[in-house]
Order: sequence, then C-alpha cells, then structure tokens
Amino acid sequence: MGTTHTDTAVIMYADVAKELRRSERVTVCCHLTYSGFTEDTLIVGEGTAVDLSKEGVGIVGNQPVEPGMRLTLCLALPDTEGPLLIDEVCVKWVKGSRFGVESVLIDRRSRLRLDHFLLYK
Repeated sequence: MGTTHTDTAVIMYADVAKELRRSERVTVCCHLTYSGFTEDTLIVGEGTAVDLSKEGVGIVGNQPVEPGMRLTLCLALPDTEGPLLIDEVCVKWVKGSRFGVESVLIDRRSRLRLDHFLLYK
C-alpha cells in the first residue's frame, strides 16, 4: 500500500494549520461536501475534513475557494447519525487544495451534536 494524494495533502495541511489555530482541534478524516457562490457561479465540491474544533473545520477539497467565501458544509461524522449540516461557514485561509473555515451559522441541534462529538473524540 502506497501513500495517496489525500494522505500527502492531510500531512502537509497539518503543518500549516498548527500556526493558525485559535482553539484545539481534533484530528479526523471525514468525507464532506461544500457549496457556495462566487460572484455568478455555484461551486459544489467534495473533500475531507482533516480536523474539527468548536469554531471551524480544516478541509482538503477538490474545488477552489477563496478567503471570505461563504459556504454550506455537509459533514459525514463517524457516528450512527446522518450527515451534519453546517449552514454557513466563512473561508479564512487557502493554501492549494487545503483551506480552513470558521463557523458562522449552525443550528442548535447540529451544534450540540458537534460539541458532543468533540468532547468524546
């Protein structure tokens, strides 16, 4: 078994993310989708959440984003419930296919589920 492109991106991401964290993040490897608009184009991407915190998510994605963009995330947490929806995040930084987002709008049920996941991870 060799190293995949995703594995390499996750390792490289970790070095960048450590410098920008405001709170402790939990390392994960969860599939996610994201969507948002540029000035006139809908972007729909897939990727991997590589870390999570109460404030945000570190992502390796397949569609380009820019700092300041607002996105919706659908995250497949490794639990028995369905996907976790985060209604609105803001892209804070981008480096190649890696980017970090900060939560802007998340409903109460999703917030409680995320907090519970982080507490017991």
